[in-house]
Amino acid sequence: MNEGMNNKKRTVYLIVSILLAIVIWFYMMIIVNPIVRTTISNVPVAFVNEELLANDQVMLMEPTSAMINVEVSGRQSDVYGLKAEDLLASVDLKGYGSGEYQIPVDVAKGSTFAIQDYSPKTIYFVLDSVVEKQVPVTVNFQGDLVAQFRALKPVIEPEMVTIAGPSKMVATVSHAVARVDVEGKQNDFQSVVTYSVVDEAGVEVLGVSRAPSTVRVSAAVELTKEVQIEVILAGSLLEGYALSGVQLIPDTILIQGDADKIRLMERVETMPVDIDLLSQTTEREVLLSLPKGIHTANGDRVVARIEIEPLEETVIEVPSERVEFYQVEEGMRAFTNPHTIVVTVQASQSVIQNLNQRDLRLYVNLQGFVPGVYKVPIEGVLLVDGEMMTLLPNEMEVVVIDEALEAETEVENQE
Repeated sequence: MNEGMNNKKRTVYLIVSILLAIVIWFYMMIIVNPIVRTTISNVPVAFVNEELLANDQVMLMEPTSAMINVEVSGRQSDVYGLKAEDLLASVDLKGYGSGEYQIPVDVAKGSTFAIQDYSPKTIYFVLDSVVEKQVPVTVNFQGDLVAQFRALKPVIEPEMVTIAGPSKMVATVSHAVARVDVEGKQNDFQSVVTYSVVDEAGVEVLGVSRAPSTVRVSAAVELTKEVQIEVILAGSLLEGYALSGVQLIPDTILIQGDADKIRLMERVETMPVDIDLLSQTTEREVLLSLPKGIHTANGDRVVARIEIEPLEETVIEVPSERVEFYQVEEGMRAFTNPHTIVVTVQASQSVIQNLNQRDLRLYVNLQGFVPGVYKVPIEGVLLVDGEMMTLLPNEMEVVVIDEALEAETEVENQE
C-alpha cells in the first residue's frame, strides 16, 4: 500500500513540475522576451543582375546606390540585435533597357523575424544605351616658346578618336583636346600626350571611354618678326585728281619662316595695286609679295584705303628775301632788289587748305658766278605733295660782288 502511495505522489510531482515549467516558459516568452516591432533604417539595396546590362549595351546612370527603411517584428532578443546589413533588400535589373523606371524592391524574410513593412517600395532608375562616336582632336599649346618663335599648325595622329559611353554623355562631347607643353622650345618637336574630351564650352566630359588613349602631336617651329607693309601702286589716276594718301589695314604684319631671311627683312611689299583712272577714294584687298620660304603668321588679309581728292590750284606770294642764294662762290656776296614772286601750286584739296610760304623753297644757283649783274632762273621745291605749276617772274636779277673789293672801296671812301 505504501508503494502505491509513493507512485501516486511521484505522478503528482511530475505533473506539477511540467505545469510549472510551462508557466515559467510562458512567463519568459510573454513577459521577459515578448514579440516586438521595430524599424531598421538605411538598409542597403543590392542591384541584382547589373552585369547583364552591359550585354545589352545598357549602362546604369542613377542611382549609384540606394537604401530603404524596413519594419520587422519578432522576439525581442532576436529583433533588437538586428543590423541593416542583416537584412537582404534587392532590385532585379534583368531585362530592362534604356529608359527611366520605377523598379520594385524585394526584401527577403528572416528565420527569426518577419517583414512587416518597408519604404520606399520602388526605386527610380535611369538606364542609358551605350553608344560610340568619333570626334576631332585639337591641340592646346601650354607655355611660351622662346621669344620670336612660333609653332606652325600641328600634325595630329590620329586626327579623330573614338569615345564610348552613355548616349546622353556622348552627345555632349564636341571634340578632344590634347595639351602639349612648349615652354622654352625653339626647334621642331614631337610629343605623345593624353587628351581630354570636352563639350562646346570647353568643359571636360567625364564618364566616357576613349580609344586610343594617347595621340602623337608634331609641329614645326619658325622664327617670327613684325615688319612694315609697303604698298606698291601701279597706273595713273584720272586727270585732275591726286593721291592724298594710302592707309593700310593693318600696316604691319607678322611673318615667319626661314630664319636667315627673316632676320634681314624690315618690310614687306604688296603686289602692285592698280589705281589707273581712279577718281574717288577706294578700298581694295591687296596681296603681299613674300619671298620663298616666308609666310604670314597671323593672317594675310590686308586692305588698302586709297584716298583720292580733286586737284586744285592756288597762288602763293613769296617775297624775294625768302629766295636762297645757292652755291655762292667763296669771297662773293649776292643780293637782289626786293620784289615778289608769285607761285602757282596745284595740289589736292587737303594740301591746298593748309598751304603757306613755309611749304615752298625757292632758290637761285650761283655756282661759278663772278662779280656782276645777272638774270638767273628761279628754281623751286614744293615740300608737300603737289606740283609747282608756274613762277612769275621765273627769273630774278642778282648782283654778285667781291667782298674783298667791296671792303677796299669802303676804306677808300672813308679816307
